[in-house]
Amino acid sequence: MDEPYERHLNDIEIYLDVLTELLDNGGVGGESAAHLVRRLPPRRGFDAEDMAVCEIEVLLVMDRGSSDA
Repeated sequence: MDEPYERHLNDIEIYLDVLTELLDNGGVGGESAAHLVRRLPPRRGFDAEDMAVCEIEVLLVMDRGSSDA
């Protein structure tokens, strides 16, 4: 996929709006997680030919004690 389609740009804008609101409010607040997820764009299908295999290194950084249940 060379360029994002218009609907992808709209979906990205919605995700950014929701993430910005979460950061501004310091979390979900009084809103339930289910309500938050419903505000996000619906899952769309994809073309398997748009997929590319990539080797990516990921570094996970966690606060001390955040893995404790």
